[in-house]
Amino acid sequence: MSEFPISIDLSVGSSASIVEDLRSFLSQLDEEQVRKAIAEILILFQQKPGLGAVVYQKLATYYYQQNQVDLAIDLYQYSIQLNSEFELAYYELGNIFAQLKYWDKAINTYEKILEFKPNAGYIYERIAEVYYQQENWDLARYYYNNAVKFKPNLWLSFYKLGEIYGRQHDWLEAIATYQASIYHKSDFPWSYFRLGECFAALENWQESARSYEKAIELLPDFYWVYQALGQVYLKLEAWEKAVKLYQRASQLESDYYCCYKDLGYAYLRLGEWEQALDNYNKAVELKIELSFQDQQWIDILTQLQEHPIEFVNNINNPKTIKVFLPFPISSALFSPDSYFVIEQLQQNHIEFTRNPEQADLIIAEKLQVLEFFSYQYKHHKKYLLYTEEPRFDINFSKVISLNKINIYIMNIYTQDVFINNYCYCIWHHRIEAVNQSLPQLKAIHFNRKKQKKIVTLITKKMNSSLLRDGENIDLNALRCEIALTGYYLGKVDIYGQGWGERVSLEDSREGDWTMRKFEILQDYHFNLCLENTIAPYYCTEKIWDAIIAGCLPIYYGGKHSTIYEDFPPNSFIDYCQFDSPVELFNYIDLMEFSEYEQRMNLCIDTFNKMSKIMKDNQYFVGKRTEQLIKKISTIFD
Repeated sequence: MSEFPISIDLSVGSSASIVEDLRSFLSQLDEEQVRKAIAEILILFQQKPGLGAVVYQKLATYYYQQNQVDLAIDLYQYSIQLNSEFELAYYELGNIFAQLKYWDKAINTYEKILEFKPNAGYIYERIAEVYYQQENWDLARYYYNNAVKFKPNLWLSFYKLGEIYGRQHDWLEAIATYQASIYHKSDFPWSYFRLGECFAALENWQESARSYEKAIELLPDFYWVYQALGQVYLKLEAWEKAVKLYQRASQLESDYYCCYKDLGYAYLRLGEWEQALDNYNKAVELKIELSFQDQQWIDILTQLQEHPIEFVNNINNPKTIKVFLPFPISSALFSPDSYFVIEQLQQNHIEFTRNPEQADLIIAEKLQVLEFFSYQYKHHKKYLLYTEEPRFDINFSKVISLNKINIYIMNIYTQDVFINNYCYCIWHHRIEAVNQSLPQLKAIHFNRKKQKKIVTLITKKMNSSLLRDGENIDLNALRCEIALTGYYLGKVDIYGQGWGERVSLEDSREGDWTMRKFEILQDYHFNLCLENTIAPYYCTEKIWDAIIAGCLPIYYGGKHSTIYEDFPPNSFIDYCQFDSPVELFNYIDLMEFSEYEQRMNLCIDTFNKMSKIMKDNQYFVGKRTEQLIKKISTIFD
């Protein structure tokens, strides 16, 4: 016979009323009696285990709120004993173990849910959080990835993935997951702050600034962001903006030591020496470790002077200019088979020699090669760096000084290599498309296989940046960011090297890659095909291949791009018109076929016009040769 005089009417069927009666009864007992009572009452619930499980779960919740943690744990375990698939009981018990830092017990409890509910994304998130707290980044990443796989709207999982990738300096993955987090929760300031840090790590200062500014908009007293944004403006040499931001950060947190050193440098660049010294001294007062350069600024703030340098060229003009190429140059203008080019050069008293001793001018694609020859021949010869590749040389001036010797530059940034948007593409691989007009797109002929509409064929490149006049003209990081964000949102298929098997569907470029590229493109609606660099007339095969394959290009037509000299507005999708990858994908999701058809046909019209112009002008080889002749003549004037 029971020593506890309580009657439970199981026919009532209401767990709430039973719990209320039990709470009233148990409140009269001491802790030991309570434990005996709930163990004895358990027998009664064998008749209705489902009801009993709910009762014990609710009692456990109540006692946990009363800080009777051990009793709450016992009650949860009784609840699970009555119903071995009671998800809520496992979940709340796992949360208690996690809060108590009983990590193994927490994981084991959460994993019990996965045994009968293997696609429970929020459980993967909880397990990931446990590993995150233990700083087991690999397992945390694994479980967070599973969390968003089974429940794609778990914004916190995307945010934590961003933090993990950031710790591992995988900035592109971090950016993509932060973007996905923002897509699902756009009002969380820390996502924008972390996103700004990632862009800063890639030296993408404009995007970093935009992210930090959004964080400030959401949380105006977020003093860390003011300091971080100030550092961005230092990189952009926007000294006055940096000063205002550092001042605001120091107002919000007077001893925020990071501000004063950087504020001193900003004032230094503005020529406000007194304020610079005041802030440097404040940094010293707060025992901030100063760099050797900062210490020098403190010592000589009032003694800064400019030292202009002048270079003089004393070479006489030769009648016939002989050119020596140490190594082959990747251009039709320097091919041994380009007889038309050679003849045109000879008509202008320019000829090639294989003997550097006889040469008046040495031309190479790499600066190091010219540097080597300049050591030997010094001012006795002239030197021209010629390249059509954006990263073989990144000088923006038409002449530079190397060891007091002038090196003349002819690259995509000096705007005398390419004369229009057609010159770069290797057209002999696409001659069939050029020789016949592409047909207009019609709805009845449009049938693409892939469920995902967008495809990109790019190599993953991290930490890529190229600054020109304070702007990042590199597009490698941006196009990888867009691709990864689209991948995580289930909208983009990626082909290319460096991504890993999890992301890339194919990474080989062996064999006839051009034909394989067209095979891939013909299954998709859109092709994300940004160049790797922004420069006037630097237009490779990417946008043209998309059009040939019947894909609407997603391209970049911003500042420094000349693409709109040929393409009309609202033809290709211009990423410059969007503030983020998410905004781009939302736009594409809402696009009607009528707009798609109109845009695609404008692109096809442009391609057909371009094809005729190219054929009529013999692919502009002659006009490009004229540019080379003009450059060489200028060097010897």
